[in-house]
Amino acid sequence: MYLRFVTFALLMLSTAAQAQPQTTAHSPMHSVAMQRQSTGTFYLNAAFAGSESFSLLVDTGSSFMVIPQDMLDELLARDEAQFDRNIGARMADESVRKVPIYRIKALRLGESCWLHDVESAVFPSGTRPILGMRALERLAPFQFSIAPAELSLSRCQLMTAGDTQALAMP
Repeated sequence: MYLRFVTFALLMLSTAAQAQPQTTAHSPMHSVAMQRQSTGTFYLNAAFAGSESFSLLVDTGSSFMVIPQDMLDELLARDEAQFDRNIGARMADESVRKVPIYRIKALRLGESCWLHDVESAVFPSGTRPILGMRALERLAPFQFSIAPAELSLSRCQLMTAGDTQALAMP
């Protein structure tokens, strides 16, 4: 399983490295800085509407965004999330677990790239927040750069912190 994940991750990085940035008049690329950890993983700063920023692991091997239960509890208290469904999710150890999926009203990546109505799997408190492929696909085309460590994203809804009217859940 680990070898399959590494092969997939290397293929994704290789493909992104070879691809030229694609832009259109309607979707310019927006760069979001990442921090590379000594373990080789990449994190970016993120925030939900009305919350403090946090580090989000960029994981192209994860399908869903993942947030811990305590983070969901804060979102629910502010009416920023709603239950969508339960799924049977296959874990890295090949086990299958019932996982709740919630729709998060708004997620900010970096300083101004907003993504609305984001599906997120909820894991126990203490779990590391993860940015998975379903969210990244919505910002495609995107480019993952190692040097400099940044994500170039399309289809960001660019807003400042004061632009709250656009954060209404559909």
